[in-house]
Amino acid sequence: MRILGSLAVDIVLVGVFAVIGRASHAESLDLPGVATTAWPFVVSVALGSVVASWRGWPWWVQGLFVWVVTLVGGMALRVAAGGSTALGFVIVGGITLALFLIGWRAILRKRLTAPVPHPELSESHEAIAQ
Repeated sequence: MRILGSLAVDIVLVGVFAVIGRASHAESLDLPGVATTAWPFVVSVALGSVVASWRGWPWWVQGLFVWVVTLVGGMALRVAAGGSTALGFVIVGGITLALFLIGWRAILRKRLTAPVPHPELSESHEAIAQ
């Protein structure tokens, strides 16, 4: 996966994570509010995404690495900035970030490795089926 492409997708998904979290607590969805919630995770996911893409690991190793760096780094930066990390938030955040950061890589991998139907074979199968 290309570094900038992976980085962009990861950052967008962390932004979605922040928006979902704020919306679920009826907090403002304005840019400053979302940015305040997202920044610890954006910093962490940027680091994890660049390192994972640069290393060229298999997709699933990249996904796991980015997820762990984002979760641990994001929570640590959040605490360092005076935020809270209630156990429920860590669990829900961990699950959501795993689905997002590993999930898009799995979907992309599945799409890229799916067999492409060959037109000649499709026609011969149709002829046999008739």
